[in-house]
Amino acid sequence: MEPKAVVKYRGALAHYNVYLGNEGIYQAQLIRYDGKPDQMPPKQITLVRGLEHWSGSSDKQDLIDKIGEVIERRIKPYDPLFSKKNNDATPGMGKSR
Repeated sequence: MEPKAVVKYRGALAHYNVYLGNEGIYQAQLIRYDGKPDQMPPKQITLVRGLEHWSGSSDKQDLIDKIGEVIERRIKPYDPLFSKKNNDATPGMGKSR
């Protein structure tokens, strides 16, 4: 089962599967949107964690930030790329902010 990110977008829930790609690049694939069809969020977003914030392939920065927060809370602790980069963190756990 792939990790999921459920975030609020325009007052409704957007459900994304999140995949880790190469070099810490994430892909978020929309699997369901509970809102109006004419307000649907992007179907796929590429996300990258920068030094200060998340960036992505969408102009919806608030959506990128929300998905990025879910990655940091729920997915990053299981991502070996994060644990390798953070020597002061507990093995397998992402570095806290």
